[in-house]
Amino acid sequence: MSTRKQSDDDFAREIDAHIDLETDRLVEEGLTPDEARTAARRRFGNVTAVRERHYEAGRLLWLDHLAQDLRCAARNLRRYPIASVVAILSLAAGIGATTVTLTIRDVVFR
Repeated sequence: MSTRKQSDDDFAREIDAHIDLETDRLVEEGLTPDEARTAARRRFGNVTAVRERHYEAGRLLWLDHLAQDLRCAARNLRRYPIASVVAILSLAAGIGATTVTLTIRDVVFR
C-alpha cells in the first residue's frame, strides 16, 4: 500500500473516530444512538469537504491536473488517430510557415 493511500485511510479512520466519540458523548447525554449519530455528523460538518481539503493539502494539484490532461490527450489520440494526424500536421505547417516568414523578414530588414 502506498504512503498516500495509507495517509488517506488514516485520515478517514480519524474522521470516523471523531464522529464515534461525539456520538458516544451524545448518547451519554440521553440521545438515542441514531439521533446521536445524526447530531454528531451534523456537528462535524461536511465529511466530503474535509476529505477534499485533506487531499488538496497533500498534493501538488497542478501536477495531478497535468497528469489527468495528458492521460486524456493520449486517450483521444488513440481514439481519433486521423483527427490527431490532421491537427499535428496543421500545427507543424503553421510553425514552419511562421519560422520561414520571420527568417525572411530578418534577412530583408537587416
